[in-house]
Amino acid sequence: AGSGKTDGLRFVQALALGDTRRLDAADWEVLRATGLSHLLAISGFHVGVVAGFAALLGAGLYRLWPGLGLRLPRPQGAAVAGLLAAAAYAAAAGFALPTVRALLMVGVVLLARLWRRHQPPGRSLALALLAILAIDPLAVLSAGFWLSFLGVAWLLWCLPREHEAGYLRPLLQAQLVASLGLLPMTVWFFGQASLAGPLANLVGIPVITLLVVPLSLLGLLADTLWAGAGAWPWRAAAAVMDAFWPAMHWLAARDGALAWLPEPGPVALLLALAGAFWLLMPRGVPAR
Repeated sequence: AGSGKTDGLRFVQALALGDTRRLDAADWEVLRATGLSHLLAISGFHVGVVAGFAALLGAGLYRLWPGLGLRLPRPQGAAVAGLLAAAAYAAAAGFALPTVRALLMVGVVLLARLWRRHQPPGRSLALALLAILAIDPLAVLSAGFWLSFLGVAWLLWCLPREHEAGYLRPLLQAQLVASLGLLPMTVWFFGQASLAGPLANLVGIPVITLLVVPLSLLGLLADTLWAGAGAWPWRAAAAVMDAFWPAMHWLAARDGALAWLPEPGPVALLLALAGAFWLLMPRGVPAR
């Protein structure tokens, strides 16, 4: 399934500029089989990551220049940095619908921080939903609309909020919740399910989001400031993808990596969603 060729720059081009023309049919076959399509290209998930990195950098500036706090408090300064970075990244993607959707979701959270309003996660999600429907009512016809909001809702409801849970356990739980919770809608929209997806995403999300995307964006920023300066971050990002991609190619080639399923009817969809809901209920619920 797919090609094991090593040319990581084609992925860097997709992640930095949203240009997927160098990704061929074999690449997309591997991405579908491993459930990584949402990571390879400028996606809504990456808009949130960029906003988070920028907010951390903005907060770090206050440690270098404490006097900034006299002009703008650190939480508000970090929110401004995150919002500007998210907007710039969405602009680089040509304000495609997934990036606009993510930008609105990030903007709702950061604007609440700027206005010093306490915003529970559920209310932020609801406000982002209203903002998207006000700007683009036809978004409800997009599979990405339902998958993104349902995925965030599942995670907000299921994941622990205590920091004592550590890092590895919430990561594994998030992958389990996303895989089970979104499976009915994925089959409804696409008629397929990536059985290799949970394992591929468990490795792929940290590798691509924490290594390849930051290096790709660093190269883009460096090349904007000084022509040719982005070459080494792009080479580093390509080297990471060259090391990572053969493993995904191998995984996609396993029997049963991608399962094709019959088209479900509305009743089957509702029953499947109810089953996922029941399975993800807290421990102690009867017949869970």
